[in-house]
Amino acid sequence: MATPVLGTAEPDIGSLTLMLVYVALAIGNSICTLARAFIVVIAGYKTTIVLFSKMHFCVFRAPISFFDATPSGRILNKL
Repeated sequence: MATPVLGTAEPDIGSLTLMLVYVALAIGNSICTLARAFIVVIAGYKTTIVLFSKMHFCVFRAPISFFDATPSGRILNKL
């Protein structure tokens, strides 16, 4: 069973301390969220660069007979 708190009992932690802890947690949460967003953007950018480079490599290294037999719309849709 819980022990009832008397109305005259002083809290162990002050209101200012609690507010500072909550503000610090909010700032820490904001910084972590911002860092996560930057990591996602950087990973997406690097992935896009790799895929684009591979696409160009495949298209530029294809033989001419491939382009003669395949319409350009099908090439663009496959990539």
